Amino acid sequence: MRMPSLVLALFLFLAVNGLYSQPAPIEQKVPATLEALRSAGEDFPRVDLFETALGDAGGNAKTMQVVSKGTLLELKAEAIEQLRQARHASMTLPLPSLESPGQEVELYRVDIFSPDFMLRYSSSLDKESSADRHLHYRGILKGNPNSLVAISILGTR
Repeated sequence: MRMPSLVLALFLFLAVNGLYSQPAPIEQKVPATLEALRSAGEDFPRVDLFETALGDAGGNAKTMQVVSKGTLLELKAEAIEQLRQARHASMTLPLPSLESPGQEVELYRVDIFSPDFMLRYSSSLDKESSADRHLHYRGILKGNPNSLVAISILGTR
């Protein structure tokens, strides 16, 4: 009978394919993770980290050499401290613009370190720290699953 050999061939194909298949690339994982969070009812609070700087990118000659149109943004230090305190699992980050309504970025927090990450200081080899792991987020421009955004908040920067 041909049935057992067909089943065996299908099993071998799936086993070998599973061994050599690549994990989904980050460009696919990020939108899928955001969709799963939204479906689960995750809250994406609005966090205003930026404000438009006085003037626009066109007012700076050096900037005009590389950017023909744009808006300069200033980071709000107090907003970063609030974010560090809140440690949101997810958030919506507006990017203001002088020329249009602006964009919004949808982000979720990620831990980029392994669970056993340890920082060792060269000045004192016996001193170890799990260190403040800061805040790291991944996401997309809202409504554009083909985009990719990563933001890290280190200290007050």
